[in-house]
Amino acid sequence: MSTTAQACASCHARKVRCDTVYSALSVPQPCTACQKAGTECKPHQRKRRREASPDYATIQSKRPPPLNDDVVSVLPAQHTIHSRGPVTKASPQSSYLGRSEYVPAHVPIDEEDASRYEGHTHLTSSTDCSTVISTIPSSMRSSLVKSFNDCCRPWMPLLSEAEAMRRADEEPSSLLTTAIFVAGSKVSTSPKAVEVGTQCYARARMMFFAEEEPDVLQVIMALIFLQWWNPSGPEHVSIHNSSFWLRTAVGLAHQIGLHREPSPKAIDGPLRRAIWWTLVSRDCQIATSHGRPRAINIIDSDVRPLALANINAVDDDDNNLFISFVNITHILGDLTEHCLRGTLGAQQRMTIEERLLHWIKSLPTPLRLHERDTNRLCAYNFTSRHIHVPYFVAITILFHQKRSNECPPMPSLLAASFISGIFEEYLDWGAMTAVSPASIFYIFTAALTQISSHRYAGVTPPDIAARELQIAEMSLSELKKRFATAYGAERVVRQTVHAMRKTPTASLTRAPTILTEQELEFFKPFGPELCHHWYVIQAARSGLATALPSCQGSPQQETYMTRPEVVQMDGNLNIDSMPFFGTDAMATDLDAWLPDDAFERLWWRDWTSQPG
Repeated sequence: MSTTAQACASCHARKVRCDTVYSALSVPQPCTACQKAGTECKPHQRKRRREASPDYATIQSKRPPPLNDDVVSVLPAQHTIHSRGPVTKASPQSSYLGRSEYVPAHVPIDEEDASRYEGHTHLTSSTDCSTVISTIPSSMRSSLVKSFNDCCRPWMPLLSEAEAMRRADEEPSSLLTTAIFVAGSKVSTSPKAVEVGTQCYARARMMFFAEEEPDVLQVIMALIFLQWWNPSGPEHVSIHNSSFWLRTAVGLAHQIGLHREPSPKAIDGPLRRAIWWTLVSRDCQIATSHGRPRAINIIDSDVRPLALANINAVDDDDNNLFISFVNITHILGDLTEHCLRGTLGAQQRMTIEERLLHWIKSLPTPLRLHERDTNRLCAYNFTSRHIHVPYFVAITILFHQKRSNECPPMPSLLAASFISGIFEEYLDWGAMTAVSPASIFYIFTAALTQISSHRYAGVTPPDIAARELQIAEMSLSELKKRFATAYGAERVVRQTVHAMRKTPTASLTRAPTILTEQELEFFKPFGPELCHHWYVIQAARSGLATALPSCQGSPQQETYMTRPEVVQMDGNLNIDSMPFFGTDAMATDLDAWLPDDAFERLWWRDWTSQPG
């Protein structure tokens, strides 16, 4: 028989000795202290410690022990990390995109649905990184440098072609040379380019964080070139995309004072100026494509604008291209920033228009699309086509419709048509591998503008509408082979097409008006070859207009320039037969997210109503 010595509750509370004995087989007798006090003698109940729940205990037992220094020291140095993004679900760390504030569309852009694609991030092991350059054949290195010189360097001429080739031969393992290989792999047609580029990107990233390159200017140049890699779209948060590397480069640039005018005596003054304005241009392109704030506030800089006299005089043609490209991307960046801030008043709008007209009129002859005297299309040249695309994108955004139930104005439609014409040439000449990631946003903007106009009978003839959609489909299909950004843009375009098919023409309220004399100025330097709506410009130049009854619901008549052979559309473009935009192309039904009155809602801000 077991007994337990335990104080009663009264003795325990008074902290005195208790002489009672509790037994499992006998009734306990009151203790002496309780008998004297005349109180009930009850056994004291101890407070038990709270036991862990079964689930928590199970989790704790299965959790591996924490790593200490001894454990970490024996981990193998060679390891490979493969990370793949979400396939069907939107990333929980969804990124912010404000492009819907100025991209012309008649339905809200569903950015969550746009993020429903698989992103790729690949980091090679440290051992592979250290040996990657030595395993690349010299012929492959030369091929990547040539691709870089042909497609990347003209838009950021921070070193000459000869210098890039010299580095590939004499310093193939440096950070800057490795970044050149990375950029070249993105525009290369070699079947091994993707694999080599992946390895070089991992090595360049490792070298950057290990601070192996002491020259900060070379580090910034390398970070600029790494922005071509861009393995994930803006819909996903990533530390590998162009936005991340741009802001890292801008931070270093501010630290070494690149935003200040270099001393006239500085040997590296022209290079510092070129690097700074390259960062400004890249910042404008990325901010415009994503609808995010720019990393650089130009007001804080006193670096003189680019001119032939103050940049590296490697080649005047290269310098003219660089100067013109920086200027037009800067104008586009200023425009979209005004749209995001809601500050595009009358005065700001007039300034943007004047800058655009000055840019197109002062463009050097080798960069012009059409001959100055005859307006005849110049022979195909990639750089002359590519530099005009931001110009037409700026016009598309500047004149976009103010409300969702309006057709895009004529200047916006014409500019979008020029963009399609240029991308059609890219496809014909096999030049889609040479375009930059920002080109995805450019064709995306043009496509949404054109699709919005397809809701109107008579605005876009069926044959032209089908051709425009085909160009957008083929362009995005080619671009997504190299840049994940195109996947999200493709999904948005599909959504908009299917929403357009559900919209009856009778629900629309306004048709586009005739071109004004001021609007016609933006298209005077061009000819008909790249514009599917050229008949509008031709009629405006001739002063001919055909009065059309406005769409149902509009209380007024509008004048619109029509092509003589145009046949009125029946209101809904039949696109089911198109493989890209057919009914089977969409994995999700837009009825789930598109409200019945979507087209009647006020979607676009009236930027021009803001005070100047």
